[in-house]
Amino acid sequence: MGPATISFLDRVDREPEATKLQLVRRFMENDPLSFFHELRAMRPILVLKECTLVALYDDA
Repeated sequence: MGPATISFLDRVDREPEATKLQLVRRFMENDPLSFFHELRAMRPILVLKECTLVALYDDA
């Protein structure tokens, strides 16, 4: 059995404030469908220091 997978949001929450946006941008570039699926399910409004992501609907 492999290591447990850490969710995108867990990784964002653990990231230092100064680099959270960089991490989110990497998720958006590398695996946007999975990242936004998790956002819609777990935290449809993600507030970062630099911006707020809104993912309430599939087309947002």
